[in-house]
Amino acid sequence: MVTRLAAALAALGIAAGAIVFWLSVVASQGWSYVGYISEAGVSGSSHAFGYRVGIVLISGGLLLLGLALRHTLPLSAALLALGGLFSSMASAVNCSAGCPLPPYEVPTFTDLVHAGASIAAVAACVAAMAVVAMSASNGVLRSLSRAWLVAALPLFLLAAGSLLLVGRSRLTGDTERLLLAVVIAWALVVAVLLTRAAKPSLSGSNPSPPSAERGGPLR
Repeated sequence: MVTRLAAALAALGIAAGAIVFWLSVVASQGWSYVGYISEAGVSGSSHAFGYRVGIVLISGGLLLLGLALRHTLPLSAALLALGGLFSSMASAVNCSAGCPLPPYEVPTFTDLVHAGASIAAVAACVAAMAVVAMSASNGVLRSLSRAWLVAALPLFLLAAGSLLLVGRSRLTGDTERLLLAVVIAWALVVAVLLTRAAKPSLSGSNPSPPSAERGGPLR
C-alpha cells in the first residue's frame, strides 16, 4: 500500500513538475535557444519562479519514487533520493547571467554550486536507471529501463564531453535538454508502472499457492 501510494504521488509530482518546468523554459527561451537550460532560472528572469517550482516538484517526485523502490531496489532508491536532493539544491542556488562554466568562461562560486548539483542530480538518476535496467526482477520495468538507458547514457556522455570540449553552444544546450527529457520521462514511466504492478512481481517472489481446502482432496 505504501509503495503504490508513494509511486502514485511520485508520478503526480514528476508530471506536474515537468509541465511547469518545460512551460517555463519554453516561455523564457523558446525552442531554439543557444545556451544552458539553467539560464531560465536566473534571478530576475520573468519565468524563474516557475522554473524553480517545476524543479522542486520533480525533486519531490524523485524522493517519493525512491521511497517506492526502497524494498525491491534499495540501491536505485538511494540514487533517486540523491538525485532529488541534488536537484533541490540546484533549484535553491541559481547561476548568474549566462551561467558561465569553465574551461571557457569564468564562473562565480554559485555558478559552480548550481552546475555541480545539476550534474550530480542527472548522474544519480542515470545511475539509478542503470541499476533498474540490470537488477529489476520485474521484466517490463527492466526492459523499459534498458531501452531508456540506451538513449540516456550516450546523451550523458555527449553532454559531459560537449561541456568540456565545446562549452556554451547549441550542441551542449540541445544535448542537455534531450537528456533531461529522457530522465524525467523514465522516472515518470517507472512511477506509473509501480502504481499498477502487484507487489509479488516487483519483488520477484512468486505468490504462495492457495492452501488446499480443509477436508478436501490433496492433488
